[in-house]
Amino acid sequence: MKANYLITGATGFLGRHVLYEVLHNPTMKKSIGKIFLLTRSNSIKAPDRVKNILTHRFLPKQFVGNSDFLKNKDLIRIIEADLNISQELMENIIGQIPKNQFLTVIHCAGSVNLGISKTARSEVFIHNYQATLNLLHALQSYRIKFIFISTAFSSGLSNGILEDDYLSIPNRKYRNPYEEFKAKTEIELKAICEKSNISYQILRPSVICGRLIDPPLFYISKFDIFYAWVKFFWQINKITKIGNFRLFVKDDAVLNIVPVDLVAKTILNVSDSTITQLNIVNTRSTNARHGMEKALSIIGFDRVEFTNSMPKNLNHAEAVYYRTIGKIYNPYINFGKTEYDTTMLRSLMNGLCTHDIFNHLSDLLQFAKKYDFDEDAIN
Repeated sequence: MKANYLITGATGFLGRHVLYEVLHNPTMKKSIGKIFLLTRSNSIKAPDRVKNILTHRFLPKQFVGNSDFLKNKDLIRIIEADLNISQELMENIIGQIPKNQFLTVIHCAGSVNLGISKTARSEVFIHNYQATLNLLHALQSYRIKFIFISTAFSSGLSNGILEDDYLSIPNRKYRNPYEEFKAKTEIELKAICEKSNISYQILRPSVICGRLIDPPLFYISKFDIFYAWVKFFWQINKITKIGNFRLFVKDDAVLNIVPVDLVAKTILNVSDSTITQLNIVNTRSTNARHGMEKALSIIGFDRVEFTNSMPKNLNHAEAVYYRTIGKIYNPYINFGKTEYDTTMLRSLMNGLCTHDIFNHLSDLLQFAKKYDFDEDAIN
């Protein structure tokens, strides 16, 4: 029997790449039924948002000259609904998705707000925690496999080598509400699915960068996380020339960065397995100091001095940094030295999970520079 898919967040920075991987199946003569995209309208109507990612100039190479099937309305169905409106969500799903076929749900939608304010807490509670439970509730009468895209940072303030089973980590402490509610969602998802005999998976990407496996190489639709960090210096460098900038990054700090197409490929590969938890990470972390120094050099910011402790008597640019973006990212950069046990990931992905991000930094950031770190210029 052909498999149906329901994908949330398909117009987002990860979800679109997941959709591309699922769509690649028909071109490979694999068995696929219908693909339901749960999308809400914003300033752009939901059908137009979907059309944009299916006709995008950065569409993966396998669709170039072979994209007629993307227009097939029997293959792709748009369900316009808001994950935060439970009744509307249930009515729209039941009205459009048949119950007599098994459904693989890939839940990518959510907020990546790493702030610690009340507003940030409310945002991730609504869009990550509450929305996921709403979706589960709306699908309670279906035969499903529920794949929840969480984060490798739902471990909280853990140190050392992390295995895939986060649900057994006791007494976790978190850097921000984003981590807290991702972890809380994982715990409640497990309880609900086991009680209702629903198959589930919790997949956890680390920091995501542009494509490094299949063309269009280096493309990413959102300049977030480490791109946002670099963007800060890119912007202030354009505004004013400043003196030396003291950057608090411990000399043994590491960053784990994984390409978005690897994450998407892993999600699809794992979807047919019995694995319940998996960290989707790079088998090789990058030394944070070396990576940041190279990144700043690429954008022409060469007045940085690295320190092992928080500098005092901050100049104006330093003060702005440490009360804004530094406040968000310092707890990640300078807490411990986390690595990951990638035994399971390596067995599944046949060597695709090792990427030397340091050597790809120039290409990744040249892509961002070309578009002035402006997401509107590429979307």
